[in-house]
Amino acid sequence: MGGEKTSRRKITILILVSIVLMLIFSNFDLTKQIHIPLGEKDWLLPVPVLFPLLFVFLYANIKYLKFSYAEGKNILQKIIFGTTNLIITISIFLVGFSFWKYSQGDIDVAFFGETKKAFHLNFRNLFFWVFYQSVLMAYGVSILKIMVSRLRK
Repeated sequence: MGGEKTSRRKITILILVSIVLMLIFSNFDLTKQIHIPLGEKDWLLPVPVLFPLLFVFLYANIKYLKFSYAEGKNILQKIIFGTTNLIITISIFLVGFSFWKYSQGDIDVAFFGETKKAFHLNFRNLFFWVFYQSVLMAYGVSILKIMVSRLRK
């Protein structure tokens, strides 16, 4: 009974965090559309599509990182998880770098197809890049944690 209550609480917190992230990224305007460039055309998706994507992303990351940070792996598990986390960390870095090159760091340019002459430091851009760096650091530190954790006896 206690575990189910905690699990519901965690899911509720994840739902709330996903909603807040979606609102911050969209500047509290749910009528905007996300522009996804594919070749010559742009796919237009409504902003509320971000909610399930953010929820699944956060849920999967929390589950994976919780397992990744656990103690007592054997040497094969350490090698597999270390390599997997290294690949994920490099991928996150490369995606962020290409995202920065495409949008010059401005989420309005990247998500909503706006045109701006220069990067504007605002709360949403700052929040997005801090969120990105936090995810990058979580995986980067998990590599170190896997390397220094004790082996299973």
